[in-house]
Amino acid sequence: RADSDPWRVTGVLDQVERVDLDLEDPASVAAAVKAARPDVVFHLAAWASGRSAATDPDAWTRSFRINTQGTMQLLQAVGDHAPGARFVRAGGMEEYGDGPVPFVETQRERAVSPYSASQIAATQMSHALGAARGIAVTTLRPALVYGPTQDPSFFLPGCVKAAAAGEDFEMTDGTQEVDFIFVGDVVRGFLAAAVSDAAAGEIINLGSGEAHPVRFIGELVYRLAVENGRGGGSLRLGARPHRAGEAPRRAMNIEKADRVLGWSPRVTLPVGVDRTLACE
Repeated sequence: RADSDPWRVTGVLDQVERVDLDLEDPASVAAAVKAARPDVVFHLAAWASGRSAATDPDAWTRSFRINTQGTMQLLQAVGDHAPGARFVRAGGMEEYGDGPVPFVETQRERAVSPYSASQIAATQMSHALGAARGIAVTTLRPALVYGPTQDPSFFLPGCVKAAAAGEDFEMTDGTQEVDFIFVGDVVRGFLAAAVSDAAAGEIINLGSGEAHPVRFIGELVYRLAVENGRGGGSLRLGARPHRAGEAPRRAMNIEKADRVLGWSPRVTLPVGVDRTLACE
């Protein structure tokens, strides 16, 4: 969008052409695709909302308008103006909701928020439209992604930011277990999907394949910060309540990614956390 802050990519702006568009405006989407005529479209744009937004009518409307309709408008534009392009889009672990763990691509999704419902719809509709129009659509569902420059309102980057500043970090008791995946590994997955004929029409999970208690994650952050001279402070466990409706355990089955893409995660949690700390 024209009002987006590109601070995360300032180092590469001189190597790319920036084109602003609004997913809610079909004309601007079509114009952008027509001008670019891409070989590959990586679609990661979305409007996210937590499970607490489930009672907010506006959140449902906006999620559908941007995440579902916006995806369809972009895919239609690709079919019209770049029909040979591959379309690789980001779904997410939230599409599985409170389903059985580890999440596998063949299990039924369970919507638990406006965001997850709109993404489930976008997944089904984009694959159906792709098949109808002969567009190679792949949906990748990453686990919880972390890495440098991430919004500190999320747990892991917030913890990293506090530790790097030598501050205490308030969190829950940390018993909930989550699958985290380093952003560099996710990028590798998207690039692999973009050149894989076998990935066309597929839904594929990306993750570490393991769920760790978030208390362990927080303790790891502070231990590495101290050991490597990058900060200090301590965790304040139990200072915050669990979020309403939060699943106790979330983890990905990643066998399909290995089978179809030849992909598996390379960055271990300690290495990824240390790289993230180093960028603060």
